[in-house]
Amino acid sequence: MTFSDMDELLAAAQRGEVVSEAERQRLLQKQHLQRLTAAAARFRDGERDWDSLRRHMMGMGRNELPGLLSLFWDGLPREQLIKALGDAWVMCEYPEQAMPCREWLPIFRSAGYHAEESPAAAPDRITLWRGGIRRTGMSWTADRDRAEWFQHRFDQPGTVGRLWTITVGPDRLLAHYHVQHRSEDEYVIDSTGIRPHEVQPPATASR
Repeated sequence: MTFSDMDELLAAAQRGEVVSEAERQRLLQKQHLQRLTAAAARFRDGERDWDSLRRHMMGMGRNELPGLLSLFWDGLPREQLIKALGDAWVMCEYPEQAMPCREWLPIFRSAGYHAEESPAAAPDRITLWRGGIRRTGMSWTADRDRAEWFQHRFDQPGTVGRLWTITVGPDRLLAHYHVQHRSEDEYVIDSTGIRPHEVQPPATASR
């Protein structure tokens, strides 16, 4: 059974009718494209304020923000681009799944290094940490304890997170998000070709 929109599908589900997952996904994709089309129309009409663009996208989920950013980033003033980047990157649950690194990098490079929502000077050198199951990625933290939390976030039998560290300079650093963005002391970096060092767990003392 097909439906014209999500409201119709939800009404059918409430009546106890069988609704296929494929149909639900089709309508979600249709809804997403409609939202992007509406935002594109506002952008063509001259809207350049990121908050306003988001406000007129009622119902847009946080994981849709990278898609919205990808449409407009090269037409936003720098201050709005920085705001949009922080919003899309931090709010999205898995930003590098929503949009690959090769698409994020030119956006971050265009915005220039920033801390929170303001342009800033990148540190000359900083040691960062990353915990999880992927050795490389754009998201790192200066807080080792936080990295260790991510390391064990999804531990389960057969899958145990690991901890890595790397020291980078300003050529790698793209942004720093902290107080205004979940207080994770997160640094976004250009991870192309990096070789982080794995931190081995302490050896268990023999008895």
